[in-house]
Amino acid sequence: YNTLDGTGKRDYIHIDDLAQGHLSALKKLSKENNICTDINLGTGKSYSVLEVIKELWTVPACFTKIYL
Repeated sequence: YNTLDGTGKRDYIHIDDLAQGHLSALKKLSKENNICTDINLGTGKSYSVLEVIKELWTVPACFTKIYL
């Protein structure tokens, strides 16, 4: 990947936020007709895979070993 650390970048979102986004979309669809649109649920900020792993290493007892 053409990133600073060579790993892919993603816009990570918490599963609870994703579920709430789906519920909100279903609520909107139930009230309106003929809706055809793409909706992206995300934070708008991307992080590389290695950035996320390094951050997880700072959480006590989160990971004991990570093999790359």
